[in-house]
Amino acid sequence: MIPSLLASLLTVFATAVAFADDTLLLKGASGPGHGKRIVIVTGDEEYRSEESGPMLAKILSQRHGFECTVIFSWTDDFIDPNNQSGLRGLQALESADLMIVLTRFRQPSEEEAAHVTRFLNAGKPVIGLRTATHAFTGRAKFGDGDSAIAFGDFGMRVLGERWVRHHGGHKRQGCRGVPETANGDHPILRGATDLFAPSDVYGVEHLTEADTILLRGAVTESLAPDSPILTGKLNDPMQPLAWLHRYTAPDGKTTGESFCTTAGASVDFVSEGLRRLVVNACYHLTGLDVPAKANVDFVDPFYPSFYGFIQKEGWYEKASRRPEDLALGKSPFSEDPPGSPDWPFRATPPGVQPSGSGKEAARGDAPWSRMDYGPFLSTPVGRGEGVPPVNKGLVVALRTPAGKESGLSAVFDTDLLSWRCVWEGELELRGIVFDGPHGTFPRIEGEPCFRAPLPAGVRPGTQQGVRNTDPRDEPAMQIDVTWSIRDAEG
Repeated sequence: MIPSLLASLLTVFATAVAFADDTLLLKGASGPGHGKRIVIVTGDEEYRSEESGPMLAKILSQRHGFECTVIFSWTDDFIDPNNQSGLRGLQALESADLMIVLTRFRQPSEEEAAHVTRFLNAGKPVIGLRTATHAFTGRAKFGDGDSAIAFGDFGMRVLGERWVRHHGGHKRQGCRGVPETANGDHPILRGATDLFAPSDVYGVEHLTEADTILLRGAVTESLAPDSPILTGKLNDPMQPLAWLHRYTAPDGKTTGESFCTTAGASVDFVSEGLRRLVVNACYHLTGLDVPAKANVDFVDPFYPSFYGFIQKEGWYEKASRRPEDLALGKSPFSEDPPGSPDWPFRATPPGVQPSGSGKEAARGDAPWSRMDYGPFLSTPVGRGEGVPPVNKGLVVALRTPAGKESGLSAVFDTDLLSWRCVWEGELELRGIVFDGPHGTFPRIEGEPCFRAPLPAGVRPGTQQGVRNTDPRDEPAMQIDVTWSIRDAEG
C-alpha cells in the first residue's frame, strides 16, 4: 500500500514539473487557465527576475491551471543573470499563448530571436514587467524589412515605453499604486489596487491617448510599505505605473495587445496587490474572465533578495543554480547584494536575516566609505533640497584657518566655475561607482548653510551646435583670488 501510494505521488509530481534542457516547465493543475501556455522570460542584472519568474510560474500553474515555462540566462551550466547573451529555450514561444518579459538589455542569438519574431507576428499578447521597457539591446532586430523591431526599440514598439529615468530616490523612496480614475473599474484591477513596490517609480513619457492607463505610481517617503505618499512636484503629476497598449508586429500588419507595469523587482512581489495585478493581466490577455479576487498565495515560501547589481566575480557560478533548484517544493534563498538597505518586510528562512543590509553597511562599513579620498573628491553631486545638480563637482571638506576640521563640506562646480553649496555634514556616497545603483549620484548629507541657484539661462552640460560661452554679464559666485594664496606661515 505504502509503495503504491509513493509511486502515485511521484507520478503526480512528475506530471507537474519537467525540465526541458535549460528551462523550468510547470504543468498546469486544474483551473480556468488549463490548456493555455505562458512563457516567462527572465534575465536581468538588477531586479532578481530569476527569483520572481519561477514564483509567478508556480502561482499561475498551481493556483490557476496555466502551463508555464520559465526561460533563463545562462553561462555554461549555471543560471547567470549577468550574461546578456545567455537566453536559452525561447522555442517554447512557438506553442505559447502569452509571453511575460522580465528582462533587461538582453541580446538573444539570431536563432533565439526568431522565436520572439514569430510570436509577435502571430499577434499574441505580451506582459512586460519593470525593465521590460528596455528588455533587449544591440543592433539586431526582430524580423526584417521596414517594419522590423530593433532590439532596443522593443519597449517602445511593443509596450509603449522605453527606459526614461528613475523618478524618485532609487533605494530610498518606494512606489504606491493609485488607480487611474477613468479606468478604476477595469477587470485587471480587481483586488489589485492595494499595491506597494520598494523599487522606485520609473519616469514614463511616451504613452499616448490610445493607451489605457490603469494605475499611477505615487512616490513614497521611504521604502516601508506603510510609508505615506510624498507631497510636492515628484507626484504632480504621478507617473503611469500600469497600462495596456496595442502593438504592431514586425511584419507591419499584425497587431496585438500588451500590458506593462514598471513595478516588478523580486521584493516588489511581496505585495499581494502586485501579484494579483499580474495574474489578472494573464486572465484578461488570454481571453478569460478575471476572478473577483484571484488566489495569489505563494505556492512555496518565497524569499526574495533585494535588488541591486552584483558585480562580484564568480557570484552566480558559486551559486550554480539550475531549473531544478527553483522547481515546486523548492524555496531558494540568496544573500542581498552588498550595500542593500534594511528592508525587513519579507520572509526569510527560519533563523536567517537578510545579509549585507543596513545604512551602516551601505556607507560606514563598505569599502567605498572606508577609503581615504584625500583633500577632495571629484564626482557629480545629485540634486538636493533647493540645490541644483552638479555634473562635474569637486567636493572639499572645509577646515578652519587653524587647519582643524570644521564639520562643513562644499562643492565647487567645475562646469560653471562657481561654488554651488556649503553644508554641515559629509557626502553620501551613492551611485554606480560606489554602492551600485544607477540613475543616482552622491548627494549632500546634512543641512545646507549656503547654496547658489543656477543663474538664469544656464544649464549644466553641453549642447550640439551651440558655442559653450558664458551667458552671464558677470561670473556668479567666483572665489576671491586671494583665497588661493597662502602666506609663508601656511
